[in-house]
Amino acid sequence: MIDTHAAMFDIFPTLLHWFGWLEGNRAGIGVSLLGDAPTLVQTHGVDEVNARLKVDLALSRVIWNRDAVTE
Repeated sequence: MIDTHAAMFDIFPTLLHWFGWLEGNRAGIGVSLLGDAPTLVQTHGVDEVNARLKVDLALSRVIWNRDAVTE
């Protein structure tokens, strides 16, 4: 059982780690939940991560791989 505060972008590196395809513990800004490295939510808190995603459109584009974000 994984009991770690995380975000959706931590799932991708977790799956890569589980399949044995991850070198290290990170993929993009996500962190494998199977390792010991702290996630962004653990480090900064969910409210801070959400606040940054709302105002930083470039970061949102990178995380969600969106070509167009309306302002």
